[in-house]
Amino acid sequence: MPNCDEFITYKYEIIKKLINSQEIIDLLTNQVGYDLDGADDLLDKQIMSYRFVPEVENETNNYLTLSTKVTSIKNNTIMELQTSIYIIVPYALIKLPSSFKRKGNRIDNLVFEINKLLNDTRTFGIGKIEMLPNTPFSPAEKHDGFEVRFKTIDFNT
Repeated sequence: MPNCDEFITYKYEIIKKLINSQEIIDLLTNQVGYDLDGADDLLDKQIMSYRFVPEVENETNNYLTLSTKVTSIKNNTIMELQTSIYIIVPYALIKLPSSFKRKGNRIDNLVFEINKLLNDTRTFGIGKIEMLPNTPFSPAEKHDGFEVRFKTIDFNT
């Protein structure tokens, strides 16, 4: 019978990679050159290990929230996991300030950086992490969102 230990492990390994990415943290915090030594402080504030929808608030923040699920169990040894990273951005912060020196908007750049960080890597599982089709969504009033999905195959330990 499957144990699905990876169900928890993958999510936190991905979070660790996200908080160690200068580009992603800069885009998330809206600060070029954000001190990564303080990036752990963003956990449960702007990077959530669970699905989260912000309420309309006075302070505008960008969010990354994660969800992991087992999408198939091939047998007692092999399973497929899917991780969704939800990008949530207030309309007021979608446009990037000129200090970022990037083309496109904040959501597009976060999708690009997350894809660059994870897609086709062998960080997790027994094969490469594969990006799946992505989906825009409307998470809350005055916010836009985008779901970036990945799948990987792994041993079921």
